[in-house]
Formats: sequence, structure tokens, C-alpha cells
Amino acid sequence: MWFDPQRPDALSNIRHNAQERDGLSKYGWEAHDGKSYGRQELHDKPFHLTTSWVKRQCRGCGYGGDWALLLDAKPLPNPDASAEHDLLDPDVKLPRISVFFYVADEAGSPAEIQTDGLKGQSGLEGGSRVVQEGGVAGGWQLHMGSSSGLGKLRHLGVQTPHMHNVTELVQQSLVLTRSKGQSRGTPAYQLPNTAAAAPNVAIFQLTASLPFTLEVAFLGRPGPGQNPIREPVMACSDCASDDGTQPEPISDRAKALQGPALRQLMRSREEQFDQRFADTFGQLSEQDLPPGIQAVAKAALSNLLGGIGYFYGASLIRLPHKTLPSQEAGLFSAVPSRSFFPRGFLWDEGFHQLVISRWAPDMSRDMLAHWLDLMNQQGWIAREQILGAEARSRVPEEFIVQRPDSANPPTLFLALAQMADQIAAAASDPSASSALHDQEQFLKAGKLPTYIPGDQTPATLREMLVNGLDAEHFLGWPPGSPGSTPPKRDPYREATGGAAGTPTPSPSSTPRRSPQVNGKGVIGQPRKIPNVVLLSDTQESEH
Repeated sequence: MWFDPQRPDALSNIRHNAQERDGLSKYGWEAHDGKSYGRQELHDKPFHLTTSWVKRQCRGCGYGGDWALLLDAKPLPNPDASAEHDLLDPDVKLPRISVFFYVADEAGSPAEIQTDGLKGQSGLEGGSRVVQEGGVAGGWQLHMGSSSGLGKLRHLGVQTPHMHNVTELVQQSLVLTRSKGQSRGTPAYQLPNTAAAAPNVAIFQLTASLPFTLEVAFLGRPGPGQNPIREPVMACSDCASDDGTQPEPISDRAKALQGPALRQLMRSREEQFDQRFADTFGQLSEQDLPPGIQAVAKAALSNLLGGIGYFYGASLIRLPHKTLPSQEAGLFSAVPSRSFFPRGFLWDEGFHQLVISRWAPDMSRDMLAHWLDLMNQQGWIAREQILGAEARSRVPEEFIVQRPDSANPPTLFLALAQMADQIAAAASDPSASSALHDQEQFLKAGKLPTYIPGDQTPATLREMLVNGLDAEHFLGWPPGSPGSTPPKRDPYREATGGAAGTPTPSPSSTPRRSPQVNGKGVIGQPRKIPNVVLLSDTQESEH
């Protein structure tokens, strides 16, 4: 999160969520492998921000390994001015930026904020840290350091159950101050350097002149009963020293995620990303294609992978006479757009998985299992997954409620069919990779019921497709296309919340069943797929 402290309207221009209205000239991932590395470029005049992150597995790490974030902030070049003149002119002030970094425990487990010097304790030269000794992530430490020094680092610790309004929390907490002896000029908005007794959200603020860098390192350890590394690792190739049995010293882990070692690790991961891209999709020769096609293709993949998120909560479902929440559920999914549609969409996800399954088949299987887990007993999946307060905060109220008589084409079958084609092609190939065997086991893992919508005709299915483009591409809509029939208006169904043209049940037709409602007033729990094997792990998991 950041803002320009030299703007008079600084508080109303805090950048946090990706929003088109912020007017950034550029933002997006230029490299992202979905699991262990990413690099993002943001141009927000007068700032050029590069955010990079890297994950590192080691013995003694907690779930997911250690990770680090590097923020490189510098002035955005002004094409209308002479950079050399600006550097030499003492009257030209370099831009200043106020940057926030925060960490939160959504379960409410408290963390301790330590702002005194830490030199010699973990290998970090000074800085601040956050420490937590419990919670689902086990014990962990979060260390911060900056090239500009952390003498002016400010902090705030709060206890809150809400994570969707952190921007407003910062706005309400900033204090307007002036430096000693300062009678005029731009005042500074600063965090108050206070902390609640048991904060589950820790926010840090650093205000500095450009250029500067900020490093954040997360060092975890397993909690009671947790496995040190979830994915099977025969040897810890990231470890500075590894005899195969002993946990890596925390001082070595910290040194591997700071300064030159951190930058070298990030360069290595970027090279690995480039090579993997070429191996997966082939070399895109710019001799036969437009200039820059390599960079565009990598950015397209990276933004797809960088937009993947995990969402949890309940959908709101419109029944004929009431609106009820569904059973709470989790969803691991890509999104169509970080800034405009930062949530799961059923139609889009089938196309997303055509790409993701080629890049990371294990991740794709996990995501498909999450989506299929949302299916109810009638075979219906809500076309738009708005799960939890954070997701709802980005959706206009009139679009939040989902309707069982609205559907999308079943594009998830595209990804499943692609898996089946790969398996069939490799059936007679003894050199086929074990990944194809994993795909086959996934497809055999559960018996998925076929959804047969009673006596509904193709025309009725057309009417269920609420987006005109959906129908045009999949069922020959609009009217006048071969084999199409226009929907019939049905005043009763429209008045009671049904889709226009959905036939009213008659004695000779099979009525559409509404989602079952239990005694607690929520829609029945989605059907579970038994024994889905998540092959990114070493054991079977139930969804």
C-alpha cells in the first residue's frame, strides 16, 4: 500500500486494491511461476515500483517454506524533462513516497511487534519484526530492512476480525504531524506508533525519498504435529547447507533472503521461469512474429498465474421467495481481472485451466476439484463466486445474489477433455511422464453424476444462459441463427424471480427442483467428490 505524501489530497489517493480508477499507467506481473517467484512492475507517476517475491524451501521451515519480498522504488522517468539536469539541479527535490506493509492473521491469533534493533539475532542488520508463536501457520518471524534505514519506520497494531477494509483502517489511523520547527509546508501523515494488547494485524509505514529498497523476509517453523515440508523433497536444493536431517540454522535462512543473496536467488528464479516457459510453450521466434511477442506472452501467463487466489465464504442464492446464504466453502481459482473481476467466474475458469494445466498440472487439478466441490445436488454451480466480505466489497450490491436458473456453459469440461486427450495419446507411449498418470488418477478419483435437466429442451438451455455471448457461441443464439428459437416471456416466472422464458412446470413436464434448504435456513451443503487425490501432496485428500 502506498501514497504520495506531497499531494494535498494524499489520504484520498492511497493505492491498495488494484482499481482502474487509480489511473496507473502500468501495473502487472512480467514474470510469475505460480508457486515460487514473481516480479511485478507498477508505474504510478512519479513512482516506478518493482515488487518481487521468492519462496525458498528448507528443512525446519513451516508450511510453504520461507519467503521474501523486495520493493525497489525509484522515480519514474519524465520524458519531458532532462534527467541529467534534474540530478544536477539542487533545487529539484526527489519524489518522496510513503509505503505500508502489513501482515494479518485472519483467525485472530495475536502477534508481537518488535521495533528495536535486531542486529546479531537473526543475521539481519537492524530493522523491525513481527513474531507469532501459534496459529495455523506455526511459529514465524517477519523481518524488515531498508536501504534508506528504518529510523523513521512507523507502526500500528490492531485487533480486528475484518480484513476487507484495511485501507479505511489506515486512513482513520494516520495522524497529521509536522516536524519540529516546521511552520509551513506539507504536513506528514504518520501511523501513531501504538499497538493493541493482542494485535492480529501489524502495519508498518516507511516514508522516504526515492530511490530506496525495502526487504521483508518471512521465516517460519512447523507447529505441533505439522510436517516441515508439505511437498516431498528428497534433498533441500535451496538450503545453504544440508546434511539431509538437521534443520537449517535460522541465521543461515535469514542471510539467504537478504541483500545480494536475495537478489541472486531472484535472478536465478527468473532464468528458470524463462527456460520453463520455452520448454512448455516452445520458442516464440520474433523473426516470424511481431516484435515483443515473447514479453507479451510471458506477461499474459504471469498475470493469469499472479491472479490466482484462495477465497472462502458463502454465496447468496436467490430462491423463489427468499434469499439465503449457501454453505461456506473455499475456492482456489484464477480470476478474469485483478482490477475489475477479482473473483472466480465459472465460464472463464474452463479457459484458464487450459493454460494452467499445461504449466502446472497439479495446481490445475487442485483448482478443478475446488470448483467441482461447489456443485449442488442438481448439478448447478453459481456462475460467479462472491465468497466472503472482501470479495463482496468489490461487487455492486445488485450483482451479488446468484440465481439457480442462471447458468454458464460447462467450460470446465474443456480442461477435463484436454486431460483425457493427453492420457489417450500417451497410452501407448512407455516413456510418458508420471504427470500423465497423475492426470488419469484424478479423472478416475470420483464418480461424477451427470446433470440431466429433466425435460428441458435446448431452447430452455438457451434461456438459462444469461449472457448473450455465451449463447451465441455455444447454442446458436441470437434468434435467427440456425436451429434457434426465441425465449417466451413468462410474467409469472419473471415476477417471482425466474428467468424470462423459463417454462412454468406443468403436469406433463418434469419440474425443476430448487436447491434444498435445511432447518437452519441455509442451502444444503454442496455435493462432495469422494477421494479426490491432490497429487501435489503425498497423501489422498477428501474434498
